[in-house]
Amino acid sequence: MKLYTKILIGMLAGIIVGYLFNIIFDKEKFAAWDTDSSEFITYQEFEKNAQALSPEIQDFIVLDRNNDQIITRDEYVGSKSVLLKLPPDFGAMDLDSSQTLAWEEALMSKAGLGHADFLRMDGDEDLIVTAAEYNTSRAILVAVQEEFAKIDQEQDSKLTKQEFLAYAPPTLRAKAVFKELDKNGNGKISQAEFKNKYGWARFTTYLKPIGDIFIRLIKMLVVPLVLVSLILGAAGLGDIRKVGSLGLKSFGFFMITTAIAVLIGLGVANLGNPGKGLPEDKKQQLIEQYESEANAKTAKADEMKEQSQFKKVTDLFVRMVPLNPFKDIADGEMLGVIFFALFLGICMTLIPASKAEPLIRAFDGLNDAVIKMVTLAMETAPYGVFALMVDVVATLGLDVLVLLVKYALIVVAGLLLHVILTHLTVIYFYLKQSPILFIRAVKEALIFGFSTSSSSATLPLSMNVAEKNLGVSREVSSFVLPLGATVNMDGTALYQAVAAIFIAQVYSIELDFASQMTIVLTATLASVGAAGVPGAGMITLALVLSSIGVPEAGIALIFGLDRILDMCRTTININGNLMIAAAIGKSQGEDIKIQVGKDMIEG
Repeated sequence: MKLYTKILIGMLAGIIVGYLFNIIFDKEKFAAWDTDSSEFITYQEFEKNAQALSPEIQDFIVLDRNNDQIITRDEYVGSKSVLLKLPPDFGAMDLDSSQTLAWEEALMSKAGLGHADFLRMDGDEDLIVTAAEYNTSRAILVAVQEEFAKIDQEQDSKLTKQEFLAYAPPTLRAKAVFKELDKNGNGKISQAEFKNKYGWARFTTYLKPIGDIFIRLIKMLVVPLVLVSLILGAAGLGDIRKVGSLGLKSFGFFMITTAIAVLIGLGVANLGNPGKGLPEDKKQQLIEQYESEANAKTAKADEMKEQSQFKKVTDLFVRMVPLNPFKDIADGEMLGVIFFALFLGICMTLIPASKAEPLIRAFDGLNDAVIKMVTLAMETAPYGVFALMVDVVATLGLDVLVLLVKYALIVVAGLLLHVILTHLTVIYFYLKQSPILFIRAVKEALIFGFSTSSSSATLPLSMNVAEKNLGVSREVSSFVLPLGATVNMDGTALYQAVAAIFIAQVYSIELDFASQMTIVLTATLASVGAAGVPGAGMITLALVLSSIGVPEAGIALIFGLDRILDMCRTTININGNLMIAAAIGKSQGEDIKIQVGKDMIEG
């Protein structure tokens, strides 16, 4: 059985199992706790059921901050009191007998009250601790310490789960469990969060590590493969002018195809109007459910948007030259790895052949070893893909797809239109090849990219497919494809254009021609250097929204659907990279011939 067939079976099986995990949960319990039928469980609703919590749920203790299954005295006291230890005597610190304790007074006192304790006792934050504030904090601390002593039957200043569950009040247990279920910290438990504890979705905990290990295994080989391949490729080119020609052609293709993708995205979004007609209650439900995740992405975007677009582009070129190539190799910074590998490969052609030849033979042998590692790692792909798909579908479900079906269809339509108008046009008119044969030749990379949502993880397979099935030389594929996985994100750019129009329409914001041209510029430049990993597009989307004055909080509307659409746009990114690699190969005088029967792993 072919590799792509195995991966496809693993992916479909993962979707089915994930869907079953998602829909099987205690619906009656959720409905009973959701007394106002709001599709969310508030703490007040949850606390009423605290006495009925199962022993399995009671076992989770939020007080165990370091997850060592033991609650220390400091963990327990720190959760219920602003202080951990009794502060020094108030009179000893109140040097002027004013019954108030000023900041300077406390710090200068020989009794020595620390900065942190002073601020915790200062309830009204006026930098003055009154006698009442001091006595209140002290009384709470004493009461909590006494409570701990009652629970700590062994008097060893540690609480086991058995001790805690036997003596801790139900309200405290309710708070602990509620905090565990409320993953996004918005004070409400959504149905999706509820499923992860009371449904079969909780079993993904055992499958997710398999998928994570698989992705780590593949990514472990990306840098060695790119490094060795580029060194050999540059050594084979010999002439530095050929490297410069490859770089200019690659960047030119990347920028043009990305700009076209954004324009197509704007076109389908303006025609389809994906954000009009979304009910207000569904809008609020989506925002509340994914608000904290969206805020995390916009926070990262805030760090980036202080720079001008020109500064971002110049920084891209600056980062290409590594301060420490070994650090960039260790961190997986592909731009630095590419530059170092090219530089080393070119310099190997400038030293005497007697000294260069042993190095070339060594790297050639290392290249064969790395490719063998990739081949063996890919044997595990069906199992890794299965685990990844179960986790994604079980966690997200298909409910959010139903809510945003119009938006999702417009995104997918735009991506397909981009493939037809851009990718297949170049393949047919420039490469003089059959578009259908091209898709069949690269199907392994496309299926793998779809299932992993990662251009970087797919890179070893993409390079192999380009050389074996498209006839692209190692010199070209090892340069264009790693660079494309870093800077060519036309599928992501198209997605951002549609998402920006969708969010603007939901908020009833009309975007004029100038605003939409700003989307073209920002999305094109923001896609350059976006990480080739799942979810990175949401950060750059926040940059696009801020550039046109659309609330960045609107990202929460589409966050639940992002992983599913990320799979689609990653597939387009990979197809575009392979198309450009073939086009540049032809421009370098190579004979591009598509071969369909050559699969990376035969069985």
